Amino acid sequence: INLNQYTRIADIIISAEYHAETGVANTGFFIIRNSSYSLQFLSQWWQEDEQVRLSAHDQVFFDRLYKKLLLENSMSTHQHIVILPTRAMNSVPPAILQYQATDRVLHLMGSDNQLRYNIFSYALSSLCQSFSMSNYSNTVSRFPLNLSLNVLRQISSDWYSMKLSTLITHIEEIHFSPKIGLCQYLSDLLTVYEEAGEAREIILQLNKIESPQMDNNMPLIGLSSLNLHRLFNITTTFLNEFNKFTQDLLADDYKKCNLSVSLTTHALHLNNLCAMLGNDLLSARTNLSFHQCQVIHSQVMMCLINLNDLTADESKPAVLAMKAIFLQNVGEFFLEHSVYENSKDSIGMYLYLAVDALGQAVDIFWPNISNASLFNPYQRVQCALSLGRLLCLYPLPDELSDPKRGLFLLEEAVRLQEQLLFAEQQPKEDHFLYLTSLALGALCERKQNSLDGNGDHYVHKIMELKTKYCIVEDRRGDEELDGDVGVRLRRHIDNSLNDLQSSSLKLGPTKSHRKKRVIRARKSSSP
Repeated sequence: INLNQYTRIADIIISAEYHAETGVANTGFFIIRNSSYSLQFLSQWWQEDEQVRLSAHDQVFFDRLYKKLLLENSMSTHQHIVILPTRAMNSVPPAILQYQATDRVLHLMGSDNQLRYNIFSYALSSLCQSFSMSNYSNTVSRFPLNLSLNVLRQISSDWYSMKLSTLITHIEEIHFSPKIGLCQYLSDLLTVYEEAGEAREIILQLNKIESPQMDNNMPLIGLSSLNLHRLFNITTTFLNEFNKFTQDLLADDYKKCNLSVSLTTHALHLNNLCAMLGNDLLSARTNLSFHQCQVIHSQVMMCLINLNDLTADESKPAVLAMKAIFLQNVGEFFLEHSVYENSKDSIGMYLYLAVDALGQAVDIFWPNISNASLFNPYQRVQCALSLGRLLCLYPLPDELSDPKRGLFLLEEAVRLQEQLLFAEQQPKEDHFLYLTSLALGALCERKQNSLDGNGDHYVHKIMELKTKYCIVEDRRGDEELDGDVGVRLRRHIDNSLNDLQSSSLKLGPTKSHRKKRVIRARKSSSP
């Protein structure tokens, strides 16, 4: 992409964020003209009182302002603010999996500072060596950092593996016994929470490196799955000991320790970590037996009950959302297991459990009350799609089948995604899920011979999606700049249209379609 063609007409040039959930654009890097429009935009971007500014980061407020201006005057906004493909001036996250040697920017967003130091130290050393060997003849390199994807993965894997080993070894060395003294025991408890939470994030990162050929949201494999089991067992063991210990603990005894964190916050930390780790294990769904699933389900539901009791009213929707995400993963676990069963009774049992768990999740995310807006809309979409697909398109027993509700949920998922994606100038990973929703809606309508149509309006929406976002055949040179999103989206659209034409779209869960839903740690840990 030649940036000069945009610098002559635009006031603000920025790259698209890779996922719509985190914003329309990535504000880590942008070019801005010294103009009256730019100054006014910057002023509006900053015009929030200090308390509001502290509630979120700059990218959130850019997203809100951009969408507000777009609704007021879309033509003017598109003229002044140009959003380019992600790779044009930024990195496709996570960079350790998506980096290309021709990328103009390496943005290690969310990475550990020590990992950043290791990567850029290697890049600097490599550049110096390359510059020395070139006899100063080529002062501008086509590959700015002399890095390759394999090098990035190796540096990251070495760092994360060393860090994880250190963390888990230290956690296991802590003696979970109040006999060491009350104050030391409570101090160790805080250490366990902090280090176990850090270890969890490292395990998720290592899993991405271990399975680079998979989608970033694919289930945990190999050592990642084993380490997560290990961490979950450590956490639940300590949580059970903590609950027994604090039953007889007097407030005056706790005050003597003069710790900065309250006992209630200790309990919230541990229950929160337990719920997140249990959800990770269920979303992995690998090497888990039915009994193991029941044990994890029981433990996580107890932790969620405790969390609900510990949190203030304004935080309870976050706990409810965690419960819904977990139940959705439970439902997907049972649904997947039904595919591998040979016994009719076993298949029926798994399908019943899947419908029940997904139904509970939908009842949380899609209630007939106004507080639905408190939940993450992207999580609501995933939940509605899971149950809608199951009710409308699976060969369920009569007592479980509810195609009308299934079609309603698919329609609601499409409607909500159109609201969420209206401002996007570039194709994103979210458009693949939108495409899936449209294809499922078309199939569901055709299966029911709905009076509203036979799915043609969904096919029309698919064609509109292709026209708006997909790269045409004669622009193959742009593929490396947009991360192939437009090219891949076009191929998926063409395949979906062919499948719809032959009614052969795959409906059952397969390993290539499994999606891992991760409960993210909340920024505020106060009860």
